[in-house]
Amino acid sequence: MTDPEQNNTTEPQTITEIQGLLETERQARASAEAEVAKRESVIAEISTAANEAKQSLADTVNAYKALVIRSNPSVPSELISGNSFKEIDISLDSARSLVSKVRLAVETEIASGKVPAGAPPRSAPDTENLSPREKIQYALSKGGKN
Repeated sequence: MTDPEQNNTTEPQTITEIQGLLETERQARASAEAEVAKRESVIAEISTAANEAKQSLADTVNAYKALVIRSNPSVPSELISGNSFKEIDISLDSARSLVSKVRLAVETEIASGKVPAGAPPRSAPDTENLSPREKIQYALSKGGKN
């Protein structure tokens, strides 16, 4: 009879122990869930801050691009592009190079086709190809002057 009495005394302890363990597990789970919620909140704050920083960077890059366009009026704004400071600087360098090449080509073309200022000197018309009648008319229109 010793065995049944021992079972009766150990069973309540076992149930009590199990209930205690269950309560400890519940508390641990609640604590873990609170920690997860806290970390999710921190992640959301960081994500919001990162999005704001990205937007601020984009605004700053756009302002820089506008400044570069205003500072370089000889460069067409269509040639300046990019979504970062480096891309804008690279496009500005290539645009300046293109404008320089076009300017040089235009200046060379203008220089090769220069016409002297003023009217050309007057010379007598070429009468060699005129008929005898046209030559007489020409001479009479000049009043006999040569």
